[in-house]
Amino acid sequence: MTDNLSSADGGWYEIHLEGRVDPRWHQWLEGLTISMQAHETVLLVELPDQAALHGLLKHIRDSDLTLTHMQRLQDPPAQHNNARENPTEEKKP
Repeated sequence: MTDNLSSADGGWYEIHLEGRVDPRWHQWLEGLTISMQAHETVLLVELPDQAALHGLLKHIRDSDLTLTHMQRLQDPPAQHNNARENPTEEKKP
């Protein structure tokens, strides 16, 4: 499978964790959005490269959190969320 994303390039990531993270995490990583639900935390962040992703994953591991799901988003979050909410809606010129 080939796509136009290079493994060395950065991108937007959506990371799901079991439980809740400290809300001060947004101070640790610029641009991090934290969404807390009952038993899950969702992190949304744009990372510059794979090294930054590995650093974030190391921080998650060192914080003794359980990673339940992670995906690299093809589109920036606003477009990604709009596509989820209106999957069949046609764009008008």
